Amino acid sequence: APLALTAGWWTARHVARRHRATIMHGHWVIPGGVTAAAAAPGLPLVISLHGSDVYVAERLKPAGLAARAAFRRAGFVTACSADLANRGIALGADPDRMRVVPYGVDSGRFHPDPAAREQYRAELSVSPGGFLVASAGRLVAKKGFEYLIDAMPLVPDAVLAIACEGSLREALRSRIASLGLGARVHLLGDRSQADVARLFSAADVIVTPSIRDDAGNVDGLPNVVLEALASGTPLVTTT
Repeated sequence: APLALTAGWWTARHVARRHRATIMHGHWVIPGGVTAAAAAPGLPLVISLHGSDVYVAERLKPAGLAARAAFRRAGFVTACSADLANRGIALGADPDRMRVVPYGVDSGRFHPDPAAREQYRAELSVSPGGFLVASAGRLVAKKGFEYLIDAMPLVPDAVLAIACEGSLREALRSRIASLGLGARVHLLGDRSQADVARLFSAADVIVTPSIRDDAGNVDGLPNVVLEALASGTPLVTTT
């Protein structure tokens, strides 16, 4: 971590000077906001919160102190959800300089697409009258994919496809096998945004089963939620 922070500081400082930057924008208060603040202390600073940064700052005292210092320097702070904004304020961000700015969605890519729907369903061998459930995201605990997999026996005619990669891949594969769902649940691996858009157009429902994991980590606002809405596909998610 010290080497990564030093390298980030040096690179940000170099880029800011080379391009004669007039403002620094740090994504994730830890480490981006801290790095941006240290790399160009004379420039205005904006910090954008995304979730994991706040989680780290809440649990590690040195990270929390660094975040508080960065917030003091910031002229403005954005968060992708109201919950994240409130947690940032609790860590020291000025509420008068905090705004919730949800992520944007490329509506040129994510939109209803009947042609892609038929083609992608055929690629997944979903029958014409079959029911396709789709999801996407990193295979980590806070995404809650194990609960989605556990629900599949309750919908025996449905096929589940998850565009995904991550550290829980083998554990989820074992779970799928133990439930006898190998023919109906597909872990598609890493997919391009264009391919995820096709999957979402093909689905009958998109599920985002995010949870607060055992360590307390939680999503800020998954892009999948917004992309599902843009796709015009029904969405099932958690609070």
